[in-house]
Amino acid sequence: MIGNTLVILVVSTNHQMRNTTNALILNLALADLLFIIFCVPFTATDYSLDRWPFGLVWCQVNLQRKQQRNAKECNSDLLHRPSST
Repeated sequence: MIGNTLVILVVSTNHQMRNTTNALILNLALADLLFIIFCVPFTATDYSLDRWPFGLVWCQVNLQRKQQRNAKECNSDLLHRPSST
């Protein structure tokens, strides 16, 4: 988390670091940081507790996110399944 924050700070503040490769690294660092902040705590809590302590609205958002992920996985499985001919 500290490394991602440092990458974001260095690339965004130092004009010499702004090139295509570093822009891609910046995007990866930002995506990783957002994943750590918004997904990991809620998933860990969901697995470790018997109740949802974050309220109804965030529960519905989390369920919607899970359903979209499961639908994408199902579609991917159907597309890559070998045909039985």
